[in-house]
Amino acid sequence: MSGWKVKHMPNNKNKDVRTKPSRPAVAGIGLTALDVIWEQESRQYQVAAGGTCGNVLCILAYFGWKSSVISRLAWDVASGALEEDLKKWGVETKSLHLKPNARTPVIIEKVKKDSSGVPFHTFSFNCPGCGGRLPQFQPVVSEAVPALTKKIAKTDVLFIDRVSRSAITLARSASENGAVVFFEPSASSNPKQLAELLELSHIVKYSHDRVKDTGELDWGANTHLQIQTFGRGGLQFRTNLANKHRSAWRSVPAVPVSGGLRDAAGAGDWLSAVLINRLCRDGIRQLRRTKFDDLLAAINFGQAVAAWNCSFLGPRGSMYALSRSQFWSQLNELQRGKAAAAVVEPSGPWETVDLPQEVCSICFPKRGKIGGTFAA
Repeated sequence: MSGWKVKHMPNNKNKDVRTKPSRPAVAGIGLTALDVIWEQESRQYQVAAGGTCGNVLCILAYFGWKSSVISRLAWDVASGALEEDLKKWGVETKSLHLKPNARTPVIIEKVKKDSSGVPFHTFSFNCPGCGGRLPQFQPVVSEAVPALTKKIAKTDVLFIDRVSRSAITLARSASENGAVVFFEPSASSNPKQLAELLELSHIVKYSHDRVKDTGELDWGANTHLQIQTFGRGGLQFRTNLANKHRSAWRSVPAVPVSGGLRDAAGAGDWLSAVLINRLCRDGIRQLRRTKFDDLLAAINFGQAVAAWNCSFLGPRGSMYALSRSQFWSQLNELQRGKAAAAVVEPSGPWETVDLPQEVCSICFPKRGKIGGTFAA
């Protein structure tokens, strides 16, 4: 947020008191999971807070936002490791364990190389040790929402990546209080609830792969920006910002990975976080004031940051591999349109995390812990 806020005093209509702007605030409801990242070449496991919602909240907290997560995770070992990592990056977790609790989602990301030596990744929801199904996302129940409305009233952005009745209720409350509702729909959703969220959302961003069977999503009553991503094919967007009429789709090419591709997971999360940081720091007021050139600059920078992070292992690998000064130095280079400096290999935080037993209730009581012994 730039400039100064003007606070109108109710007892003196002719006097304005100027105060420094507070940090922007974001709340997220959706997939917050424990990522277990396995790289075939190094044969090492790395553990981090993840899921689309978890990643975006961590990145925004690193960007200086007041970031808070809304979920219903059980007090299990996986959530302990996840919560520790969220707190490491500054994410508030007071609403992480809403009742009724559900087992913490766990996602296995496998990073391999194809026959030409090009890295690619796959996601699995089965234990790589025994093949058993790992815990999956469970939405926050509607009964938990009333206690959250006060928190939502103070946010500039509500981030949603899973459709649920509770997310719809919070989106309505957030929108009424001047927040931007940023929605990233997943592949399978209740059609009626999806339509309701699309009507309430100001920014809708989705992958072409996730809607290839249904086509492009509807333009909602509140929508100002829609983005459809194509991975290496770049993205297209349409908007009514700076114009009351919705524009046609406009294409933006992808930015090449200059540091050497290592892992493309999380690229879309970085794009989302950059867009929120550049366009929504003052809620819906800032978004509606956005000029077309500023929107295009934000999209281009988001694409550049997303490509840059592909040189690191893990969806938020750059945050672990680089010191804060290195991180911001390289982002400043990207901001100036230059290639970022050479990648610094990760160390320390990845190797110190140890997860016994409860990640897989079938397998881990026998095997003991995560650590490089799983089959590829």
